[in-house]
Formats: sequence, structure tokens, C-alpha cells
Amino acid sequence: MSTKLGLYQGAHIILGENAVDMTVTDDSAFVNSLDVVYDRVLAHCLAAGDWNHATRTVSIEASEDVSSSFGYTTVIVKPDDYAGRIVSLSGNELFDPPLDDYHEEGGLEGYIYCHIDPLYLRYISNGVAYGLNLAAWPPAFELYVEHELAFRIARQLTTMSAAEKEELRKERNRALRDAKAKDARNQGTQWLPQGRLVQSRGWPSTRSRWRY
Repeated sequence: MSTKLGLYQGAHIILGENAVDMTVTDDSAFVNSLDVVYDRVLAHCLAAGDWNHATRTVSIEASEDVSSSFGYTTVIVKPDDYAGRIVSLSGNELFDPPLDDYHEEGGLEGYIYCHIDPLYLRYISNGVAYGLNLAAWPPAFELYVEHELAFRIARQLTTMSAAEKEELRKERNRALRDAKAKDARNQGTQWLPQGRLVQSRGWPSTRSRWRY
């Protein structure tokens, strides 16, 4: 089970520091620096992949307060806990077929424009029951976050050489790839979206897409 203290300790160990008896309230350069980057690192890591533990599925109806003056007919307001990454959209609750004709704008608090109402949306959530529920984090994702924390503060707080910092960057990237690979193994078979020509002719979806 991940905790903020565990993440701080893990980052210390990665940087070769002694993490024994440390707390998140220590008045030290390491802890203070981790405090500065902590929220940004979590936001960055959540947006880096289609994490199962952070994925939320909702049905959203068109906004009654915002309308589109041209182009798309439907304006969907992004959820309050949207973390900056869409996993999948569809007009069907089974997400078959997925929707590829849409436009996203406005950052975390913006809109999704489409021709579907209601819209079924899977997205990465920074809600306390999803992406920010540290207790639900898989070990590989926890290790990735620890490496990202360590990488962010290494330049200011260590005497690492340029070669050592480059190796730390590579270790961070390996941790991200490993977390994504392990996460993908816990997900069912995914399919590439249908082309619009296929959708318009109504061909069976399971015969019109390749597995990957």
C-alpha cells in the first residue's frame, strides 16, 4: 500500500540517501524539495498512461450552459476530476464502436466537442477514489512515481555527475515502461477503432478491426 511517506523514502533511497527514521514533516532540504514537486509529479505521472487504477467511466449529457456555434453539435463539459488524459469515448455504454470523431480543448477544465449525446467517457481521474487513492496503486506505478520524484530533485540536491543523472533518467524511463507493461497485462484485449467508412456501412465490428 502506497503512502506519501513511502514515496518520499523511496525517492531518498533511489538517490542514495538514508531514509531511516525520516518523516514527511522533517525540516530538511530533501523533504522540503519533495514537498514543492509532489503535486506536480503526481499529476504528471497520472497523465503518462492509461492506468487501470486511475480510470473512471461516466456517462455525460450535453451541457445546457455551453453551446457550439458551428461544427460539432454537442458540447460536453470535462469532469471535475479529469487528469488530462482520455482513455476512450463512445456513444455506446460498451464502447463498441469507440468514437474517433471529436475535438478536445481547454485543458483540464475545458470541453469535448462531438455529435454524441449522451457521451460515454473513460478517462484518467485524479479523484481521491481513483488516481489519488494511493492505497490502490500497483507496486510498479508506485516505483515509477518514486523515480520521478527522485529525478525532479536530483539536480538541486545531489552532487551526481552528468553521467549519473543521465542514468537516473534512464532508470525513470524504465520504471515507466515497466509500470505500463504490467498495467496492460491486467486489461482485456483492446481493438483499434473502426474507420469511418466501415462504421457508415455497418460492417460487423469484430471483423473490421485488428487486434494489437
